[in-house]
Amino acid sequence: MKSKAIILAATLVFALAFAGCSDSVVGTDDEATAPLVKKVKPPPVPDDPPGTDDPTDFRSVTVDFVDAGYKIRSDGRGPYEDGTCGVWANIGNWDDFRLDPDRDYKRKLARSCGDPRSLVFEFPDWRGTVTVGAFVNVDGLDALTVGVPTETTAQFNVCNTLVFEGVLAERTSASTWAVTATGANADAVCADGSGYNLPFTLIITE
Repeated sequence: MKSKAIILAATLVFALAFAGCSDSVVGTDDEATAPLVKKVKPPPVPDDPPGTDDPTDFRSVTVDFVDAGYKIRSDGRGPYEDGTCGVWANIGNWDDFRLDPDRDYKRKLARSCGDPRSLVFEFPDWRGTVTVGAFVNVDGLDALTVGVPTETTAQFNVCNTLVFEGVLAERTSASTWAVTATGANADAVCADGSGYNLPFTLIITE
């Protein structure tokens, strides 16, 4: 009898000890054993300091092509003005100038504007004269100093990509630019490697 009492007492002590320890166990077989940690919201990213180039910071411009005697010309319908008849033209995106004559053209514009705007490229070989709403990019114009002509790169999205490595660009005032390709500066290469001399001149006004 005495031995049974001792065994019962020992069993009770063991059960109480196990119950006390169970309070310190974190989680179960169906839960993560590590304690949950509250997520801390990262601090806000500070605004760019003044003068930092923002790829969305660009200004509308109007573009005039000088047509007489040039191999890259306008469609003969006057200046390309940003926001007019589907034209998209701006300067300031990473300091570049960009023109897309028909980017924002919609069918409803046909009544007031006629056909989409385009550019004319006069190739001297089998390509012939190509009329297309080609995208145009000229590098770094917004970074130019007034009155300092600078060679830069120009690109027209025709013959896949037509690249001029040394067009002459000048900021003629705080809000006007001239881009000219004549002589050797008018040498350009299509994506297939074919080379051409295609002079052009365009005037950009903000």
